[in-house]
Formats: sequence, C-alpha cells, structure tokens
Amino acid sequence: VPEIEGDAISGLQSWRWAHDGGFDYSTEDLLPRGPMPAKWMEYRGHYLHGSKAVLSYAINGRGVLEMPAKSPGFRAIVHTLRVAPGSQALQLSVAQLEGEGARLGFLDPKSATVNLQSAGKSSSERLAVMGFPAKGPLERFVAAATFGDSDGLDWSFDGQGRAILTIPASKKSRLFQVIRYSAKTDAQLLSMAGYLRHLKLKNALPDPAKLLRGGKLRWPEVATTKGSLGKGDAPYLMDTLTLPAKKPGKVWFRTSSLAFFP
Repeated sequence: VPEIEGDAISGLQSWRWAHDGGFDYSTEDLLPRGPMPAKWMEYRGHYLHGSKAVLSYAINGRGVLEMPAKSPGFRAIVHTLRVAPGSQALQLSVAQLEGEGARLGFLDPKSATVNLQSAGKSSSERLAVMGFPAKGPLERFVAAATFGDSDGLDWSFDGQGRAILTIPASKKSRLFQVIRYSAKTDAQLLSMAGYLRHLKLKNALPDPAKLLRGGKLRWPEVATTKGSLGKGDAPYLMDTLTLPAKKPGKVWFRTSSLAFFP
C-alpha cells in the first residue's frame, strides 16, 4: 500500500480553506474522513499530465483547479491556482507557525535587508513572514508570496499564527501562484525575495486548465497476449488467456474471472 514518506515541513502543514467565516469551524457532525458538506467543499477529481497532477474541487461554491509542485531551482512549494468567478470571497490559510512571540510582518521583495512592516494586512505584492525570535536575526521562519493575477489579493495574520490569503469575489476567473517557503536565516528569506523577483521578470505562469486533456501516454508499452476459447457445449467451460511474457510497468495481473452470459 502506498504511504507518505519523509518529514512534514515545519510551518507548512497548514493548507486550509475557511468555511462559514472561519478556519475553526465545527466538525462535530462530520465523519472522521469526510465527506465535507457540499456547500463547503466538493471534490471533482484529478487529472494527470506527464509528471504533473491537477486537483479539481469547489470551495464555498467556487471552482478551483490546483496544481502543487516543487519550485524549479528553489526549495519552495508552489501551488498554481485557477479560481472560478464567484460572489463570495475566499480565505486560505497557507502557513501556520505555533508558539508565542512570533514576529509577524510583510517584506517588500525589492528590499535588500529584512525589514518587516507590521501592518495588520498587506497587499499580496509583499511576502507574508512569520518567524522567531521577535527581534534580531531570524532563526526560523515561514514565508508566503503570490505571483500572477494578484490584484486584490490580501495577506493577513490571525491569533492562531496563520498566514491568510484573501481572494476577493470576482466576475472572472483568476490565475495565480502561492509560493510557500520554510527556512532559518535572514539570507534565506532574502533569497526567496530574489526568487520572486526572478519569477516576475520571467513572467511565465502555467495554466492548470490547459492540462486537463492529458499529455503523452504514461504507459506506452503494449501488452500482447493470446486467448483461446474452451471447447464443447457443457454448462461450464474454461477459456484461457496467456499472460504476457513481459509485464509493462511491473503490473500485477489478476486473472480470475467467472462470467455467465444469457
């Protein structure tokens, strides 16, 4: 059975959508493993395109296509999102740093030093940063940024140590990325700011909506076999199917079959 391996990335375990106005909604009447109420979340399936995976779901009635990936050339997690139009704003918790006394603020990606602005909320043009200690050089932090159609997106923090992205209501779909990063030093935070500047200069954004029809064949090998029908007219006959000598993709064949035809 496939299992998840590795260690969770500190501070980035939280990727959670708000429902009924908050993140700490009651789950008392919900089953331990779902499903969520359809008015909150509707899972519509996933699409595979080469090594890429696109998740399709709806949050509070607004369709979302999400493509998670590791950023090329930088140790961050990137979520490419296409959010459908909708009359309801959405909120997404992209990171959470537990512990009292964290430094919360926003960093201009053009800044040459770590000088966090401590406003209650900020345009998504800045990086949202949470770290320790409260003063002096950083010893650990999480940071998040957006890239793409980010007009109207806002960052904020709540009392539970969450970095929250607000996606406003819109009459058109919106394509953007959320970049999330966990590290330790001021220099690493500034390197994330540099990576964000690089993205904006490159100005190239993949669109999950263009990856829904599949790509090249994932299993191009053809399994060739030969079958023979059982002879006679008895009530029960055995047909034979020879297993391929070469199994594509190390597939496990389950060959038993019992069929009755009218």
